[in-house]
Order: sequence, then C-alpha cells, then structure tokens
Amino acid sequence: MCDTTREENDEEERFWAEEQVRRDFEDAPRPLQATADQPPVLNVAALRFLHFVREVNGRIGMANADVNRLLQLFMHPEMAQRVLSEYTNVREMEAFELEQLDGLGRGWSTVTFQVEGQPPQTMHLRDASQAFADIYGNPNNAEGFMLRPRIDSDPATGQRQFSTPDTGTWWHDAQAEIGEDAFVGAVILYSDVTHLSENGRKKAHPLMMTLANVSQTKRWATSGHCLLGTFPIPPRSMPSAQKTELWDRFAVTALEPLFAGMERGFLLKDPNGVERVVKPRLYAWACDYPESGKISGTLSGGTERPCSICYAQKDHLWAVQSPNVTRTVSDQRWIVANHRALSPNPEKTVGSFFSTFPSESVLWKWEIPRAPWSNPYLAIMPDIMHQADLGILHHILAAIRTKLPRELGVFDGRLSYVRDHTRITHLRFPETTYFATGANLAAFEHRAVLQVLVFIVADKLTPDEMEALRLYLEWYFWM
Repeated sequence: MCDTTREENDEEERFWAEEQVRRDFEDAPRPLQATADQPPVLNVAALRFLHFVREVNGRIGMANADVNRLLQLFMHPEMAQRVLSEYTNVREMEAFELEQLDGLGRGWSTVTFQVEGQPPQTMHLRDASQAFADIYGNPNNAEGFMLRPRIDSDPATGQRQFSTPDTGTWWHDAQAEIGEDAFVGAVILYSDVTHLSENGRKKAHPLMMTLANVSQTKRWATSGHCLLGTFPIPPRSMPSAQKTELWDRFAVTALEPLFAGMERGFLLKDPNGVERVVKPRLYAWACDYPESGKISGTLSGGTERPCSICYAQKDHLWAVQSPNVTRTVSDQRWIVANHRALSPNPEKTVGSFFSTFPSESVLWKWEIPRAPWSNPYLAIMPDIMHQADLGILHHILAAIRTKLPRELGVFDGRLSYVRDHTRITHLRFPETTYFATGANLAAFEHRAVLQVLVFIVADKLTPDEMEALRLYLEWYFWM
C-alpha cells in the first residue's frame, strides 16, 4: 500500500513538473528559429492536431493524403482568423455555405416540404433551364456536338448502323415530332443515393444532368454535365408511401423549369454561337434498381403486381408498349383518378396483389401525347456500373467457377500477387478470396479486377473463351 501510494505521488510530481515546463515554454518569447543552443518550441496545437487525425473514424485515423490536404487548407491566410473562430460545428458551416451560394447569385436555392407527422425535408437545387442552356451552349462541347439526327451505314454493305445517339430511331422520331424549325435537346438524367463518407454516416441524393447532344467523351468533362440538385434522405421511420410521394415532389420541383420549355422551346446558342430553338426531351434516366423503383413508382418485395399505380404483373412490367398492360401515362392517370378514394390511408392496400397509393410519377411530365416513342418508362435504364461491374461480370465469374473449379485457388493467388506487388495506386483490389467465394464487393473492387482479369485467367481458357472475354472487355472500356 505504501509503495503504491509513493509511486502515485512520484507520478503526480512528474506530471506537474512536465506541466510547468510546458507552461514555461508557452509563456516564453517565441524565437523565429530554433538554434543549436535552444530547444524547439513546444507546439501544443500541432500535438492536438496529430491526436485528432489519429483518433477520427473510430480511431482508424485519416489517410496521410487527407492529412496533407487538411494542412494545406489550414495554411490559407483567412482560415484561422475567420472560419475556425466563427463556426463551432459542421451545421453552422453548411448553413453559411448555403447563404453564400444564394447571396452570390449562383442560381442555387432551397425548397422545404412539410410532410404530415414528419420533420421538414429540405432540398437544394439550381434552375434546371439555366443548367440546360449552360451545357447546350458551352463552347468546350463543340467537338462532336449533335444537332440533327442522321443515318449511319456500313460503307461496304450499306447496312444501317447505330452508334451515337443521333443515329438511333429515337432521335429521328423526336425530330419529326418537334418539326424542322426546332432542335432536340436530348436530356440524360442520373440520380442515386450516394455516400459522402467512407463510414457511410453521411449520405446525399444528387440529381445530375447531361445531354446526349454532347459527345460521349465531353460528357465526362465539367462542361458536359452538372448537378441539378440534392434531395434529402428521408428518415427510416417515414412510411414508404410518403417517401414515394415526397421523392416525386422533389423531382418535379427540380425539373419543372425544363417542362416549361417542352412545348415552346428555349432560344439558346449552340456551342458554335448559333441561336436555335431547342426543345428538351427525355432521352434516358440512368439509375440502379432501387432508384428505378422510385422513378417508376414500383414497389420492391414479393408482390405479384409491384406497380404502385397499375395492375400489371411483375413479369409484364417490361412490356411498356403492350396494349394488354396499363403502363402508359394516360392509363395510369385514369387509374389514379378512379382509385384515389379506395384507400384513405396510403399505407393500406386493397387485397394483397396491388397498391392503390396514388403516386403521380415525375415521368408523366415527359410524355408527348400520341407519341409512343416518348413513353418515359422506356427511358429508364441501368447505369454502366450496374450493367458491367455488378451485372454481366457476375455471369462471367459464375462461368469461370463452373468450368474451372480446381483453378480458383490459383486465380486468387495470382490476384493476391498483383495486389501485393504492384503500385497501381488507382486500383483498389479486394482483400478477399475473390474467385473462390464470389464475395459481395463494391463496384470499384470489381472494376479493379477487370483491369487484370485477362492476365489472371488467360492460360486456362480456350481461344474461343478468351475471344468472348476480350469482346466483353472491349465493350466495357469503350463504354
């Protein structure tokens, strides 16, 4: 007991001695530079900073590259004097950001929706018609810009070919509908819930826009696409019917300025500075499977009739132009009008086979009356990540596992060697036994494996199988 008490007293004395030294250093005049006779100045702020970057993210810490970027931010001359002293938390800084965006006239605004029994839901958006004009008229998009539909044919056989969007039947039908005096603005939308932090705690729901008029290579550039708005993430406690209705209200509000120009058009300058009357038409809405349910108003789960409006069976939903399936806009509007009173509680359904929740889809706004080519349900398509990384690739891996079950360990060994002995920093290879287990991985991990797949399996496949794999990879990287 006495020895323990003595040790505790000694430890306490050492602590206060070190604390006094630290205070002496803090109170002493600060030399501009440490000399051989002077010890370096104790920088308490730096020690606190190091402690912080090592403790964040559940004590995993920040990556060195992120720490370096944060240090560069702190070096800004106004950082310490203003930002760190005026704002005590992230919400205050985000509120300041929105205030600045609105005040600087950059076209951003906020819209708040009130849902009964739920907290207010706020979305941030910019004027979609102005964004449309900015992309259509940006001079950086001039190369390969598409104005009119055209027919592309094989020089040798004369057979029609389909390559760029302006060679497809959709563009020809759209041009015939609007007349020769106007030009088609082929709108491509993309929306999906995305993570803003690696731990998944911070999420956002962006709505992006580009134009099929812009060449494929230019769409990836900053001149070829833009952020139209961000939707809020509703709380999990919100009933699914309210989420569906709320999402439609968000989307209609964000795209309303474009709908206003569908009939009369917009007078815009193209990338070469020539004024043209341009009418927006929905060319595609790229999304993943859960997002497509929000856009089309379909329900997930085991129901036989998953449409929240019509009574089409799940196996018939793809037949959007079939006369036997009520998947046209006019049919669905009739159903909503006649069945709105069947269920006063939107969470209730009549029977177990269909929903009567009257969700009026944002897609309906894009329909052109008496123009089957404009059926907006045809515009919904999976994005390239879900087609390739999370779609076709799984079938390729399943075929490899079926044909070469004894080689899977060899393939995983080769992948491990590539992962451990290469310095390709932009590829993030999976840490699991990829081929043997077929683990459920992120798209970027599948994408990394695709970069080296040929080298891993080449000596085990037949020439025909290698040719099929080569064609897939050629299509994938071309996309």
